[in-house]
Amino acid sequence: MNSPIKQFCQSLTIPCGFTDAQSEVYTNAAMTDILGMT
Repeated sequence: MNSPIKQFCQSLTIPCGFTDAQSEVYTNAAMTDILGMT
């Protein structure tokens, strides 16, 4: 399932060259921020 939030987070993490583990942590943090703003 490709949700817009997931695609948004991937667009932030992948070009930065993070490893899978790092981008998972970063995505979780980004999603927490996004959910906190809603």
